[in-house]
Amino acid sequence: FESIPESEFCVCRTAFRDNSSYYSINGRRVQFKEVASLLRSEGIDLDHNRFLILQGEVELISQMKPKAATEHEDGMLEYLEDIIGSSGLKEPIEEAARDLERLSEERGEKLNRVKAMEKEIGQLEEAKNEAVEFIKLENEIVENRHKLHQYYIYKCSEEEQKGVEVKERLLEERKELEEELKVVVEKRDEITKRNENDLKAFENLSEVVEKAKGAFAQCERRDLKLREDLKHNKEKNKKLGKSLEKETAKLEELRVVPDKSEREIEKLEAVLPSLEERRLKEDEKLKEVLAGLKDATLELQNEKEAKERVLLQKQDVVNDVRAKHSVAKAELDLLTSEYRRRGEELEKAKDDLGNAETMGKDKSRDLKRLESELPGCRKEIGEVERELRGVVEREAQLSIKVKNGRIRVQEENSSMQASQSRSKLLSALLEQKRLGNLVGIHGRLGDLGAIDDEYDVAISTACGPLDFIVVDTMDVAVKCVEFLKKHNLGIATFIGLDKMEKWAGKAAQKMNTPENVPRLFDLIRLKDSAFGPAFYYALRDTLVASDLEQATRIAYKGSQRHRVVTLKGDLIDVSGTMSGGGKKVAKGRMSSKVQSDFCAADMRKLERELEVEAKELEGLGKRKVELEGRLDELRGRGRKMEHEMKKCAIDIKGFKLQREELRKRVPEMEVELKKLVPDERKVKVLQKNVDTLKKELDKVEGDAGIVKAEVQKLHDQIMEITHSRVKAQQEKLDKVVGEIDKVNSDITKARVAIKTAERNFKKTEAKVKSLQNDVRETEEKIKQIKDDSKGLETEAAELLDKAETAQKELGVYAKRVERMRKELSGVEEGERKICGRLVDIKHSLQKAESRVTENQKKIRAWKKELEKMALQSLALEGEEVEEFHWLSKEEMVEVDDDAIQYKVTVLQAKQKEMNPNMAAVEEYKRKEQVYLSRVQELEHVTNERDGMRQKHEELRKQRLDCFMAGFTFITAKLKEMYQMITMGGDAELELVDSLDPFSEGIVFSVRPPKKSWKNICNLSGGEKTLSSLALVFALHQYKPDRKS
Repeated sequence: FESIPESEFCVCRTAFRDNSSYYSINGRRVQFKEVASLLRSEGIDLDHNRFLILQGEVELISQMKPKAATEHEDGMLEYLEDIIGSSGLKEPIEEAARDLERLSEERGEKLNRVKAMEKEIGQLEEAKNEAVEFIKLENEIVENRHKLHQYYIYKCSEEEQKGVEVKERLLEERKELEEELKVVVEKRDEITKRNENDLKAFENLSEVVEKAKGAFAQCERRDLKLREDLKHNKEKNKKLGKSLEKETAKLEELRVVPDKSEREIEKLEAVLPSLEERRLKEDEKLKEVLAGLKDATLELQNEKEAKERVLLQKQDVVNDVRAKHSVAKAELDLLTSEYRRRGEELEKAKDDLGNAETMGKDKSRDLKRLESELPGCRKEIGEVERELRGVVEREAQLSIKVKNGRIRVQEENSSMQASQSRSKLLSALLEQKRLGNLVGIHGRLGDLGAIDDEYDVAISTACGPLDFIVVDTMDVAVKCVEFLKKHNLGIATFIGLDKMEKWAGKAAQKMNTPENVPRLFDLIRLKDSAFGPAFYYALRDTLVASDLEQATRIAYKGSQRHRVVTLKGDLIDVSGTMSGGGKKVAKGRMSSKVQSDFCAADMRKLERELEVEAKELEGLGKRKVELEGRLDELRGRGRKMEHEMKKCAIDIKGFKLQREELRKRVPEMEVELKKLVPDERKVKVLQKNVDTLKKELDKVEGDAGIVKAEVQKLHDQIMEITHSRVKAQQEKLDKVVGEIDKVNSDITKARVAIKTAERNFKKTEAKVKSLQNDVRETEEKIKQIKDDSKGLETEAAELLDKAETAQKELGVYAKRVERMRKELSGVEEGERKICGRLVDIKHSLQKAESRVTENQKKIRAWKKELEKMALQSLALEGEEVEEFHWLSKEEMVEVDDDAIQYKVTVLQAKQKEMNPNMAAVEEYKRKEQVYLSRVQELEHVTNERDGMRQKHEELRKQRLDCFMAGFTFITAKLKEMYQMITMGGDAELELVDSLDPFSEGIVFSVRPPKKSWKNICNLSGGEKTLSSLALVFALHQYKPDRKS
């Protein structure tokens, strides 16, 4: 071998007898770990012992399995793979297998998603085709409507031209009439100017007369007020006089009270000194009597003291005997007390038992009584509740009826007032109807129905003919027009019900509206169903929208146009024109209540009925209060009875338990009592001793009582002597003291009376002055009223004279004015005729202008509609983009709008029969995009999987090729080495599965010389050693060291 420079190193191991050792590198002691690391870095194989074969190594090779059972063990396959080097590819192969499996699962998931999307697209195919068919129909309808709108614009243009021609003709005619009117007006002005002074004088005199009459009426009202004031002040003066008289008398009475009280005080104070002297004298006498009594009772006092000493001795004896008696009685009680106590307890228990039985029976009787009375009480409660419910229900009904009646009275009053406040023109027509001159007038259209306040603005805006007058026939309308012209009352438009019959069918027909919005006609409450066609004529199928957005949506969208009005008064016509906005909106043209033809007699009858119902309602209220009180009383009684029943049941149960307990207890107590019976002999001895001491006690108490009586007698005598003398003198003294107290009390009362009188005098005096002032003011007022009344009479007389003078002058000028008016009437008649013709021309001109304007608006609306129209595009593959066809004038003439409309109707009917899912097309397109994206994802995953599969196969092939090359070489060398060692034997390494060497592993088979083939594990020890040695030599030849 060749020595590499500077590669020498020395590794040694030093061992000792005590089996310890250590390693060193180049003389430096180190751990084995460092030695192993150094040797491995130099390429020395420490894991496979190929040069020194020990018994353990031989045994390890011989016991190797063809393939390891677990990853932590080594078999022959792993042993050879580690040496050959193919084991390094195991981990990349396993990682590639895991990636391949992951990609296969991911591809399966993507494939399933693609299949699911294919299924969903297939399910949408039919819905998509139906939606496409529907859109094609829609486009065809739009194309036909586009033609119709072009035709409508063409027709509207023609109508506009005709309207312009009519307008020009009417303007020329109006100019001629205005010239004629100018001449007539000049003539009228000339007549008016000529008679201007007379007319002014007539008007001034008329004004003077009216003012004089008004002033005279004012004087009458003032006179009436003065009379009332005079009457009131006279009554007031009379009352004030009576009050003044009364207070004056009271003042005089109070004036004398202080002097009178002073005199009485002086009189009483004069008596006081004599009474005080008497009191002192009587008091001295009382003291003298008390001093004299001491000598009178001295003998009796001495005798009493002697008796009391004897009584004291007797009392000591009584106390000794009483003490002995008490001790003896206590001994007797001690002996018999327990027996007596138990006996008393026994008697009490027996009494309690009897009481419990008695009370139990009483409570049972009470319970039965309550049980019998309670149903009756409940029945009565039910009857009262039923009656109360009836009263409440009737009261509620009557309350609603009365409330509605009051509302109706108010409404009828309002209606009557509204009827009275009609326009002069309408009032005149209705007056002629009432008189029978014009029969068949029903009134203003807006008064013949009612609508909720919510829709007031909507109907006031959308229904122009609300102010038209409804009549039975057009003949009646002609008569009304003649009457208005005759009396110069103005102009009115009439609706004849005979001309409205053609609208009856449509009025009765229900309408399906877009978004279920209400039809304005359906919201009207008709006064009579006969007026329905008239309202329908005025409104047609006008719809009500909540706001402008909804109105626009309903009016402009869809195949059918609608006239729509909003709650705020914005109006969209069928032609597409829109009106609204501004600061003010139209409202109040139709009431929320239907106006009735109520008269004053009907009103009085209604008020009488309302009064009767109100009285009945009041009576029901009182009856309700009575019944509620009675019901509360009965319910309280019922609750009380139920409570008593529960209490009785509890008491009965308690008495029952008490009886049972006492019945057990009494016999036990009797037995215990018998055990406690005292010794009769001992009791007799003690009883005899007690009786003896009792007799002795009675005897000594009797002796002491006699002495005590004598002492009491002497005491009574002493008291009698003392009391009889002192009592008389004491009474005299008390009488004098009483008289002094009475005088002092009277003095106090008199002084209080003086102060009270002074205070009341001031109040009364002020009141008298106030009353006197009031009387003076009242008299002055009366005088002033009389003076005013006289002045008013004078003023009224002057006004009457002035009015009579002016009236006479007015008569003169009235004749001149009448002549002037007759002259003017002829001129004004001609003027009215010209004005009537001008008005007719004005109406015709307005209609012509309206015709032109309306057609212009329609043209703009149709053009706007044309701008909105568009053909729907599906954006499907292969679809051609369609465009509208614009008609020429020649084509316009040939257009049959009815045929086109019929075709549109047929297409719409066909379209309505279809129920396509319009979202299906978009859904189909969306899902188609999703399908394509998922197919791309599937292709991407498939490519990744195929690449990973190829990589996995290449790694497996690389491992197999590497392993088989080494395996073939090692097997050949093994055979060669074994034959050489054994001189005739044979050995080889066999693959268990030749198709997949790594699945089952490798078997080491040996045929020793002159023996059969055996597995190495079945050989003897020496044979195993030779076989292992041959394998190690073969391996060494394949790879001498790791670096090679």
